[in-house]
Amino acid sequence: MFNIISDTLVRPSENHYHDLITLERDNFTEKVWLNLEIIGEGTEAESVKRIIQISFEDIFFDRSQKDIYERFEETLKEINLLLKNLKEKNEDQTFCKINAIIAIQDNQSLHLTQSGDAETYLIRNNKLTVVSEGLSVRKDEDSDVFMNIASGEIAMNDTLVFTSRRLLRYLTAQQITDIFKQNIPEALAEINSSTQDANSLAVTAAFFKRSVFGGIEASPEKKREMLKKEPMQKIKAYFDSFVKWIAVKMGKDPEKVESFSIVAALAAFLIILIIGVTLAFSDNLDKEKYAEYNIAINNSAEELKRAEKLALMEDKESANAILGKVEGRVVQILNEGYFRTESVQILDKVKELRDQVNNIQRISNPKILADLSTKRTSINLLGMAELGGKLFAYEYNALYETILDQIEDPLTVSDSEKITAATAMSSKDLIIFLTESNKILEFNDGQFSLGETSDEMWKKSNAIAVYSKFLYLLAPQDNQIWKYERRKNSYDGAKEYNLDADLSKALDLAIDGNIFVLSEGGEIIKLYRGNRQEFNIDNINAEDAENVNKIFTLPDQNYIYLLNSQKNSILVVRKLSNGRGDYQRQIILEGVGQIVDIYVEQNEQKLFALGKDKIYEIGL
Repeated sequence: MFNIISDTLVRPSENHYHDLITLERDNFTEKVWLNLEIIGEGTEAESVKRIIQISFEDIFFDRSQKDIYERFEETLKEINLLLKNLKEKNEDQTFCKINAIIAIQDNQSLHLTQSGDAETYLIRNNKLTVVSEGLSVRKDEDSDVFMNIASGEIAMNDTLVFTSRRLLRYLTAQQITDIFKQNIPEALAEINSSTQDANSLAVTAAFFKRSVFGGIEASPEKKREMLKKEPMQKIKAYFDSFVKWIAVKMGKDPEKVESFSIVAALAAFLIILIIGVTLAFSDNLDKEKYAEYNIAINNSAEELKRAEKLALMEDKESANAILGKVEGRVVQILNEGYFRTESVQILDKVKELRDQVNNIQRISNPKILADLSTKRTSINLLGMAELGGKLFAYEYNALYETILDQIEDPLTVSDSEKITAATAMSSKDLIIFLTESNKILEFNDGQFSLGETSDEMWKKSNAIAVYSKFLYLLAPQDNQIWKYERRKNSYDGAKEYNLDADLSKALDLAIDGNIFVLSEGGEIIKLYRGNRQEFNIDNINAEDAENVNKIFTLPDQNYIYLLNSQKNSILVVRKLSNGRGDYQRQIILEGVGQIVDIYVEQNEQKLFALGKDKIYEIGL
């Protein structure tokens, strides 16, 4: 066995991603070294690194029944496949370049592979050999990244140097050999100062010296024998302490404890042990369930690895499906009181992976733009509207005007009507309110008035929106959107807008020229001139979209914003030129009360989120 002295050197540069990783696992003799330089876009480089690392954790260490060479081969095949899939997903872009050495050391054996410009040098008996020569001779761009494996023996006083660039371009073989006659940190420092022409460099160096135990190397058999003795020695020590404690309690001389009834002491020890074991298992876990859940916990951990791989391949739908399945299963196990520690760890990993897969940004304690509870302690805000550069918030009977972070005293909208929704009609300088009794109220120049229509009464609706001089009322019970034109002082009668869409489960609407209607379950219906248009959102997680309750967009904005008040999350969807949508990211606000409404500035630089008593500001 060897005692390994190792150190690393990294000289980063723009667009060059470096990572030097050592992978080990308990009860395994193998050590995996990853010396990686990935030249390319940051997120793609991170994906490549994760593919390589996860594949070793998932395949190499988990297939211990096979020999080391076979496990190494299978791991590289998986890496090559995943990298090929990632490249195909980014077919419109130049794929990153990978300079990498992957080496596995097992006792005195070394197995390694190489890609790109990376090299491995062996310094033995003052002679340098390039041991990675010819391992990665790619025929074309479609060839595997990792082609071949080299294997050999390590000897005492060997030095291995894994480098992302060919050091022999900057130093001679003799110079490198002489440099590594020093200790590893000093040698790497000299390599750093001697290779300044290399704008990017990653080097791992390892020196192998004999491992000693008590002055001589311990044989594997000797070590196993000592490991077996250690637990028995501990048990004997515990028992001796216990017997002496009994002796003291009984007034006996602890040094003469063997002379009194050792059998009685042993019986007492066993009784206490049995009582302790009985108490430890007093919750009476069902053995069959325990075994079943043990398998489920182990399977869940494996499923998470598969989900992470799918995420790297940008198969978000499949990854999310696995995460949902794992979460449901583990929550059940946790609720029944089994495997608490393991369950919590798995659920934390599910949350972490879900954030990665779905590009979720969590914002804790966002900036407070305005605290409206300073104006009314019993406030319960419902929504927002913007007019003339001012942001207004409203509750059931009051309107609050904010200018920057200043809040005006509340204005009473009505003594008899309860507000349910509001919007702004900037073309007429109005804020328009919908009431619980299906009336329209208007706010203009500090005054409130009743909106009038040429119809006998306003149509019943649950949401309102404005485009130019037109007011639209969403009426799911009529399967309709009622359109009203604002004249000088009143509105024309209602006209049917919807021609062919099912709006029976509609919750909210937003208009940018097209009308986007949000329905129960997260479905978005797009209408243009009353006709339903094909509209689907790519890459969105159906579970995240399922409970959204508000939709927001404005003319000339590039995105649609969807609010899920249950989770305090905002889904951001890009409008594509082909009429589709593309999920971009999700913002989750933490450390705040329930968010009930959102508003986004016209230039989409800031988003405002409305709580029950505060307005929060989030930079986009």
